[in-house]
Amino acid sequence: MEYGDPVEVGGLKIQPGDLIHGDRHGIINVPKDLATQLPPVAAKVAEQKQQVIELSRNPGASFDELGRALRELLEFNMDHPIDGENQWKQR
Repeated sequence: MEYGDPVEVGGLKIQPGDLIHGDRHGIINVPKDLATQLPPVAAKVAEQKQQVIELSRNPGASFDELGRALRELLEFNMDHPIDGENQWKQR
């Protein structure tokens, strides 16, 4: 056993001190210069998700309203630099 050496997990090279995030979708190496941006972005995503949940529970909500709320949530996620299919793969 060793520690403090670089490793490779799922094709991602990880150096000691790297900030990584993993979930059911995979693992990414988070650039440290972007790490400070994560809390406000995560808060905004959580707020938008909660709005969609509340709207979906409202018996008077229309499909158009729910569709618009879902599109806004997805558009925010796809346009933000910490989201999307190819997030940080080149770094």
